[in-house]
Amino acid sequence: MTPTALNRVSGAGLLVAMLAACGGDPAGPAAGEAVRPAGGDAPSASAGSAAAATPAAGTTADGPDFSEPCALLTRPELATVFDEVPEPTGTVYGAGFAECVWQDPAGQLVRLSVVPPENLQADYIDQLTARDGVTGLGAGSVTFPGTVGIGVAKRGGVTAAFTAADTGLLLAVKTGDGTDETADLIQVTLLGQRILSRSR
Repeated sequence: MTPTALNRVSGAGLLVAMLAACGGDPAGPAAGEAVRPAGGDAPSASAGSAAAATPAAGTTADGPDFSEPCALLTRPELATVFDEVPEPTGTVYGAGFAECVWQDPAGQLVRLSVVPPENLQADYIDQLTARDGVTGLGAGSVTFPGTVGIGVAKRGGVTAAFTAADTGLLLAVKTGDGTDETADLIQVTLLGQRILSRSR
């Protein structure tokens, strides 16, 4: 096994152990299930469909409304990942913590998690095996193998961690069966750039 492959395996094992120790499920929470973000207070979850927010990206006078992650990507943007864009499921975990997931029956998904920037750094970037940044997503951006979100870490796909307008973002994309990291990285980059373009 190469040192890089060993680091990935070690990092994945560490992540699973951390999730188990914190009561997290490596397979992720059930639909609408509240999870406690590491390093933060135990926020309550308010889950529901955010279908109404999907047709247009949500914005405020100062830029995107990061408290509504389902409104940060449009259906046409998501159509680059899905043949038929699924309805999103949004969950608000408390002040500064929210998530939106689009997943089709074949398992392809886009997961957009919003966290305070200090939690992004302490709970994800400092704890997981991060790779180099993504061109176009900012100097502090990194990627992780697999799909990572609030209380979720799964195999397959790629996740980018970056900040926009003083907000921490985890954007995970899994196309096909999740084994084509190049395709997933391209999609994560394009979708991340769309979010950043609205926050400037």
